[in-house]
Amino acid sequence: MKMFLEGFQELDHGELIKVNGGYATAPNSSYSSVGSYNTGYPNVGSSTGYTTAGSLNSYWNIASAVPAEQVCTNPSDYHCDIIAYNTAVEHGITNPGTGDWNKVTVNTIYENQFATKAGNKPIAGSKGYIFYDWASTSGNAKDHMEYYECSADGKTYTVWETNGLDTPVPKTYTFAIDNNGKGGTGSTAVFVQLNN
Repeated sequence: MKMFLEGFQELDHGELIKVNGGYATAPNSSYSSVGSYNTGYPNVGSSTGYTTAGSLNSYWNIASAVPAEQVCTNPSDYHCDIIAYNTAVEHGITNPGTGDWNKVTVNTIYENQFATKAGNKPIAGSKGYIFYDWASTSGNAKDHMEYYECSADGKTYTVWETNGLDTPVPKTYTFAIDNNGKGGTGSTAVFVQLNN
């Protein structure tokens, strides 16, 4: 059965990322049999062992397992959340969370996506987020978040620290001495493992 896709409009790469929920697309150059197989129509299946596809762009519209980094819409505003998200993506995390974090608070991100996964200490070999409840603010809301990685033995963990504006800087803590990162006395922190 042949299908004609007249009027089909190709999405540009940026729009495709939006359609894919923030996921990027990956180029695919591993198959040499892309084309119409001399029929003028895209093939479904192949006589060469590869699935061929008519005239596609160089991205082949294949969703990547790597999420796209988020872009802060107001660079002069504090966005520890977006910095933590992007740091997680840069470190290979494929499940850093969802949604446009420009539009929500750190506490909303925590409550809606990570609260059920939180623990009081990082799991050995884990990577994820550390959420802080600053002692200087009232209530139990999470005020700040950063990306962390825990050592294989679980004795130390490194936090990519930021004030929410600046590029994160890694700082290593010994868990037995300091279990709340840069939170300080009276502040509490919880860890959310992402590489499960």
